[in-house]
Amino acid sequence: MRTILKSIAIIFTLLALSMTAQAKEVVKLDVNATVYVNAGSIITRITSGNPRIAVVKQIDPTFKTGFLVEGHGVGTTVVLVWTDYGEIKEYMVVVSPEDVGQALLIEEAIGLPDVHVKKIGEKILLTGSVKNQYERNYAIQIASFYVKGKVSVPISTGSHGNLELDTSSATSKSSDDIDPSEIESDGAIVDLLKMLHPTQVKLEAQVIDINSSNTSDLGFQYGSGSGSGAGISISPGAWGVGESIGRGGYSNNPLKWLDRHRTDLFVSIQALVDQGKARILSRPSITTMSGEQATIQIGGQIPYTTSNFGGTTVQFKDYGIILQCRPIVDGDNKITVAVHAEVSNLSGQSVDGQPIISNRHAEAVINLESGTSMLIGGLMDSSEGKNVSKLPLLGDIPIIGEFFKYSHRTRNKRELVIIVTPTVVETTDTAPMTDEMRSSFAQSKQELQDREDVNINPDKTTYTEFK
Repeated sequence: MRTILKSIAIIFTLLALSMTAQAKEVVKLDVNATVYVNAGSIITRITSGNPRIAVVKQIDPTFKTGFLVEGHGVGTTVVLVWTDYGEIKEYMVVVSPEDVGQALLIEEAIGLPDVHVKKIGEKILLTGSVKNQYERNYAIQIASFYVKGKVSVPISTGSHGNLELDTSSATSKSSDDIDPSEIESDGAIVDLLKMLHPTQVKLEAQVIDINSSNTSDLGFQYGSGSGSGAGISISPGAWGVGESIGRGGYSNNPLKWLDRHRTDLFVSIQALVDQGKARILSRPSITTMSGEQATIQIGGQIPYTTSNFGGTTVQFKDYGIILQCRPIVDGDNKITVAVHAEVSNLSGQSVDGQPIISNRHAEAVINLESGTSMLIGGLMDSSEGKNVSKLPLLGDIPIIGEFFKYSHRTRNKRELVIIVTPTVVETTDTAPMTDEMRSSFAQSKQELQDREDVNINPDKTTYTEFK
């Protein structure tokens, strides 16, 4: 009997506890947002564990069963509610730093269907997919307008993208180099966008060494033309007619002239090479993604020794030809290219036994069509020499020996011309066939045509007998 009474008492105790302490319900809201919660019974008392995170308010007496929760700070707290039935309801309130309303505004401003935005605190999270770098840069640029404070590195799009070149690999390091990975260095914009079809650019270059006395054979001269306007003057006889980029139909766009005469220019360069008046030093080719830097270096390294703290350290310095390009493709498939061309070599002089490197460089930013060539010139190099011929013995006599000597001074001026042709690489482009592949394909095609037809199906009579 006592055992039965104990069991009944335990059951009633558990029922009472289940009525007074309900399971926790989770209420989620954002900072500065308000949600309505219905307790299901008349509320007699309500309290918040941390008013700095969430504040609870009852509405007017008409809504005795409901209350409001206002998110004031990021975090988690507990709200306890007592009802007239003696229940104690416990709500776990989670206040998120996400700003849904602001995220929707940013997403609408970007306007790309597959780009999704979340605003969490002071950070903007970009997710989803974009077609190429142009759409990615566009989305980042729009999102940057909603970032509080100053963005450390400006983000641009299209033909006005981040064209700063990192020349740290060159012999003369610039003081304001910017790494493209530092575009979101302040962390305000978190880029998790996936590019479906990244745009790539193929850069083909020709490095040509021409004697400066023969540059006129190419048909152009730097500086002012014979008439009004500055630019490149085209000498008559180079390609049959005399033209001036600084005047006429090419005054606003000299690249049109270069595109029109590109074939003639290459033919003239090849003619100089055949005549021994020019040398093609290198024909490098490299492919890079739009917005990324590509570096072509032709040369070597010179060892430098430095002494410090009683020890000797050997460092190497690059010299030769360094070509750095950062192409950016816009929505119209036009290419804006930042170019840094640098030529360095040994000057023949030294300080404290260390060789001195002479350096010439040029930088430019141009916009051109895919497949159009740009020409970089003016990288001059001059050298002087002296040849002395004399009669044996007589030429060595002081003063009088000068009458038995013959001196010949030579001056040699050379110019490096760099031609760069950027081309947008389409993902649907097929790889070109080599001569061996083309020959093998033609042979296979011919064997297929010469093959005799074979009827593998038996005739009706044979089939009937077999059956």
